[in-house]
Amino acid sequence: MNVPWRRLSVLGVAGRAAALGFGLPLLGDIAARLVLRHYRLPDDLIPRQPMHVLEAAVMSFACFCLAASVPARHPMGVAAYARWLTTTPWRPGAPLPLGSPLPGWREALFLAIITCGCALYCGRCAAWPVTSFAVGYAVVAVGMYRATPWPFPPAVVFLLATLTRAFPSLPAMVAVALATLAVAFWGIRVSLDHYPWGLDEPKIREPALGPVFSRLGPAPVKDGVTWRTGLTAAVLVGWILYCVLARFEELALPDSFAGALAFAAIIGVLLSLIRFGIYCGGHWSPLSLRGRIATGRLIIPGYDYVLLAPLAAAVMAPALPALLHRAGASPAAAFGLSASAFLIVLLLARPTLSEWKLTGHHRMVLLSGSGTDPKSRRAREAA
Repeated sequence: MNVPWRRLSVLGVAGRAAALGFGLPLLGDIAARLVLRHYRLPDDLIPRQPMHVLEAAVMSFACFCLAASVPARHPMGVAAYARWLTTTPWRPGAPLPLGSPLPGWREALFLAIITCGCALYCGRCAAWPVTSFAVGYAVVAVGMYRATPWPFPPAVVFLLATLTRAFPSLPAMVAVALATLAVAFWGIRVSLDHYPWGLDEPKIREPALGPVFSRLGPAPVKDGVTWRTGLTAAVLVGWILYCVLARFEELALPDSFAGALAFAAIIGVLLSLIRFGIYCGGHWSPLSLRGRIATGRLIIPGYDYVLLAPLAAAVMAPALPALLHRAGASPAAAFGLSASAFLIVLLLARPTLSEWKLTGHHRMVLLSGSGTDPKSRRAREAA
């Protein structure tokens, strides 16, 4: 009989964990001995180390899948479940109908038995189940960012990146994995207290007034990126880039570093062009290039200041890592710090999007295919 996990007894959980943590290594050892005896080979030929790595990988995968299934019970993981929950008398503190998204004694018992079996048979791979469980739970918990308040999601991402930096030191990996699990656990726990996560707010669809009147309407223009979001994104991207690049020692070679600088320059130019397109796609200069030359107004401060941030970011992308590396920073640290500074300029430099749209000295342009274009309107009516 297939009993759901949340209804298993202590013996049921222990039996499944023991079968995986102790039974799998024993079966692998017995199978290897039978093969050697069949071919009349000595027992010393058993590839114990590769077998132990494979067994530890299977145990770790099982722990990862178990951990990933726990936060998936969160109502925000399934939109239909969350909407249905708002129609019930459920309140924070009461048991959830489909089970708690927090790990309980079943997960703890399963992980403890698996870890003991892995430590007994697999030696140095004993830390893998704990690390895999923490990573599985944290990865799915980050996906609940809409319900989890700040700063839990970015903190979990920061610790996951730190876990890659701690590899292959087993004590450091276990310490970081447990910290990641604790932060993810607390974030999911706090998210339950924020029910109903804005799902009970009525969503009134704004009338479509067209591209002209929508721009002139009384609704305030919202900035795309707040200071908190911009700084958090910049720090996370810089730290992740540092943790990843620190694994590549060959980046310190002159040719490799020069190639990385060229790649950084390409990325910097592309992202700077994206910012320029967001700001100036429908807001053009009040004078064309010919008009500027004819009138002698080569620089229009009220419009041209929007170009400073993308130009500065495009120059910083290759120049700042080179300067930091020349000052003595490692290539990973140089690129990580430069990525953070680059994103701070690109996301947070003035003017903000609302300042630009409301006070910039520009002219609004309707791009081809907009709702007020007579040709596009006739084409839609004909269709």
